[in-house]
Amino acid sequence: MELRKQRDFSELISDTFTFVKLNWKPLLTAFAGICGFFIVASIIVSTLTQLQILSLTNDEVPVFPQRRFAAFGLGQVLVLIMALLEHVAIGLTVISYISLREKLGVPPSVEEVWTQVKYYFFQYTGAFILVGLMQVLGIICCVLPGIYLIPISSLILVVLVMENGTIGHAFSRGFSLVKDYWWTTFGALFVIGLVLYAFAMIFAIPAMIIGMGSVMAGTGETISKPLIIAISIVSQLSAVFYILPWVVTCLCYYNLTEVKDGTGLVGRIEKLGSLEQEGPASPEEY
Repeated sequence: MELRKQRDFSELISDTFTFVKLNWKPLLTAFAGICGFFIVASIIVSTLTQLQILSLTNDEVPVFPQRRFAAFGLGQVLVLIMALLEHVAIGLTVISYISLREKLGVPPSVEEVWTQVKYYFFQYTGAFILVGLMQVLGIICCVLPGIYLIPISSLILVVLVMENGTIGHAFSRGFSLVKDYWWTTFGALFVIGLVLYAFAMIFAIPAMIIGMGSVMAGTGETISKPLIIAISIVSQLSAVFYILPWVVTCLCYYNLTEVKDGTGLVGRIEKLGSLEQEGPASPEEY
């Protein structure tokens, strides 16, 4: 599958699923090997936080409000930190895999993807936080600027890895790439976002049904604890579907760079020129 080429809206959507279909095994192997640690850590932190809140709520001994607030606040901070690291790991792993897949021409190994993830981790995390703050400010100022920044924010993170540039370069490049092609990029991200939401609900609905059944049955703490653990695990299983929005964002990047820079065409011309310089192959002997 050729990555660096022009695509219309429908091709961006269809090629997203085609890429996942053709690369599902090595891609999921890299995902599990690199992101698995952060997903498991998120499950543990989320479960412990919810159990602690449950114990404070059901505690028959009076607890000072300050203690409740401190326990709740610290737990939520840890949950947010682990969620941040989890999303950083997922995005960086998928982008690194696609980048290496395009450069090498073959699926990269987990070690190759991990090497690139380590190289960009802190820079990518910083850019991820800046992009998140920019997105929040856009929504606070007015909802429309926040919506406008969605495709730009995603492309900034992809550019950071694909072009091995600074954060400043990634920001300016992200804005310039989206110019005149905002609707196509946003539309592709929106459709894949709907697909992601549908897949996530597959895991969320069973957890909601179990939780509502537990409340209606009036069950106590003994059932609530395993229920909290089950909900934490089920909710994190949907993390694998976050591969889809990053795949379509990378395809949008390749599409926009091809439209504006013609990088794929230049590469094919250079490759053709190198083959011509090598001369024709020696005639076969009979």
